[in-house]
Parts: sequence; C-alpha cells; structure tokens
Amino acid sequence: MFNVYIREAHPADGWSVPCPDGKEYKQPTTLEERMALAKTLVQFEGAGNLAQIPMLVDDPSTDALFNAYEAGPERIVILDRSLEVAYMSGQGPFQYDIAAVKDFLRDRLDPSKASAPCQFC
Repeated sequence: MFNVYIREAHPADGWSVPCPDGKEYKQPTTLEERMALAKTLVQFEGAGNLAQIPMLVDDPSTDALFNAYEAGPERIVILDRSLEVAYMSGQGPFQYDIAAVKDFLRDRLDPSKASAPCQFC
C-alpha cells in the first residue's frame, strides 16, 4: 500500500484552508518542492499521521498519476498484480466509503471466499 501525493488540496495560492499544523503551503510547481511538502506531511505528528504508509510523489511537471486516475483532491485506487485498476472509489473525501474498501479487500484476500486465485497475493 502506498499513499501517492498528487497535489496540495488546499494551497495558499488556491482554495486556501490551513493545514493541521496551522501553516499554509503554496501549490508545489517543481518535484523538489512537492517532495519537500510530502516530507512535511509524513513528519506531521498529529491526527492522520501518514508516516506508517510509504509515500510516492507525482511529478508536477507531468501530473501523470493525477491525470491517469482523476485523483483530485483524493481517491482510493487499488491495483491488481498486473497494475490494472481493480477498485476505484469516488473522489474524496465525500464520495468514497472506507467500509466498501475494507469489504473489497476482505473479499479478494480471504481464500475461503475466492472463486478465482487471489490477484493481489
């Protein structure tokens, strides 16, 4: 599992909302800026800490992952072993259902429920 940082959801130079650390950040325009902000997110020690989940960072020069998965502001995407989309939620935070994600994973990872070999194992 990875957390993929695609872009700042509430940048100071856009739809500004202070971050949990009380600061505001501009939308990163270079990979170096986005990497630095991703590091800040991972190091944040408050509620919603992301340090437990490895983070990948989308390059703002291409926004390849953002464009491929229509991921703004956030989306849950599960890929199978062949890197095909097996599950895609609605856009978050209001159009996805964590219980549905858990059910999806439980159904695919529980060998007693599998009608076919696990695509994720």
